[in-house]
Amino acid sequence: YETLSYTWGNPAPTHQILLCGHPFPISQNLYTALLHLASSSGPRIFWIDAVCINQLDLAEKAKQVEIMFDIYRASSRVVVWLGEATE
Repeated sequence: YETLSYTWGNPAPTHQILLCGHPFPISQNLYTALLHLASSSGPRIFWIDAVCINQLDLAEKAKQVEIMFDIYRASSRVVVWLGEATE
């Protein structure tokens, strides 16, 4: 898997992706990142904090934040998304 580190921007959900066949709300910036990072050569597997951690469960968030170093270290690649290019 790859980990995705990105600027959250406005965290309000504006788009949906399918996650295990179910709609899952995501922010505009995450949606844009996923569009740009999609591969025409096949699927990519990303660990994304806003998707993999229940943001409404404070106890889960605390536990996950404690192990994020290990999550990133175990990934095959860390991808950083700072947003779309500007002049």
